[in-house]
Amino acid sequence: MRLRTIIGSPNSNSYLKTLKKQDPFYNDRVEMLDEARQLFNSCVKLSEMSPAERGIFLGKNTDKTNTYNFDVNLFGAPGGNGEVKRIISSNFASFDEFFMGIPRHSPISKQDYSRLTNLFKSAVTDAGCNK
Repeated sequence: MRLRTIIGSPNSNSYLKTLKKQDPFYNDRVEMLDEARQLFNSCVKLSEMSPAERGIFLGKNTDKTNTYNFDVNLFGAPGGNGEVKRIISSNFASFDEFFMGIPRHSPISKQDYSRLTNLFKSAVTDAGCNK
């Protein structure tokens, strides 16, 4: 069952109560997701975000910048293969068009998906990444 279905169900309040009860970091996680939502909807380019703001989307080095006792990487942890370093050294500008092209308030259509896939592949190449 999809998370959206679970949270949208009539029993979602009991599900959320269970999550809150079992996860001591529930409120911190909700706060991070809210911050991610606000940043995403602000339409600020990746290259214009602070390192902490970019970290919400690209991952944080949990050994150095994490102040929580849980994995703060909402969308995947930074890899050890050097790809994230290449993205960082490109100053994120190559990913701005991709990031800004993601629809903020509507579902992604097949056409959007195809365009975004091409933008992402182009950004990866422009940043000098191999994967």
